[in-house]
Amino acid sequence: MTLIGVKIDRLFLRDLFILLIGVGLYILSIQLFVVPNAMASNGIAGFSVFIHFVFGLNPSLTFFAVNIPLFLVSWKLLEQRELLLTIPGALAMSGWMMIYEAIGITGFQMDSLIAVGVIDGILSGIGAGLVVLSQG
Repeated sequence: MTLIGVKIDRLFLRDLFILLIGVGLYILSIQLFVVPNAMASNGIAGFSVFIHFVFGLNPSLTFFAVNIPLFLVSWKLLEQRELLLTIPGALAMSGWMMIYEAIGITGFQMDSLIAVGVIDGILSGIGAGLVVLSQG
């Protein structure tokens, strides 16, 4: 089976699974450490957290809205396989945020921002590494 010229095989499904787990870990780190400790994050997720701090908007919705123009640009710049993995990966970021909020994961406030940064860096680094490994 193919979709937009990309063969949907075992390798693609494996990469999609790794991507979704990696995104889940990255967002878990944001939910557990970044938001409750008013820390900064990077990329679109960091921008969404910043908008949450300043305007009180839900980060999952902000993330989704900001990604729409990026999808349109990436349609021309990315290879078809990367694009086909990027779309569910970005949707998964919003999805994981909503899931974590729905099940009540609020995170930990800690006295040491250095400890928060180190723990966040480890967890989000593992998640981002899985995303890179999946080529998403």
